[in-house]
Amino acid sequence: MATNPPIPPAALDRLGQMDDGLDPGLSKHGRVSVLIAVCIMEGITDGKLICLALKLRGYNARHVGLTLNKGAASMPLEHRWYKGTDGQYRLP
Repeated sequence: MATNPPIPPAALDRLGQMDDGLDPGLSKHGRVSVLIAVCIMEGITDGKLICLALKLRGYNARHVGLTLNKGAASMPLEHRWYKGTDGQYRLP
């Protein structure tokens, strides 16, 4: 049974800094969308690990997963990231 690599503590720290620096008026959905992209840039590209990283920041893992899937859809306006054939998420 394969296990996911742990989330690097430095990546979690940078994710927290980004989260703390976002406009307080930004909706939770907007925050999650930004933070998913930050996770991918930080090398956290597995869907379960992205959900875990944001859950550790206090976000609902189910909402994160739904947002992750919707953002990877093939609709051009909603396409913020994509899921490769290896199952990992990437930015366009």
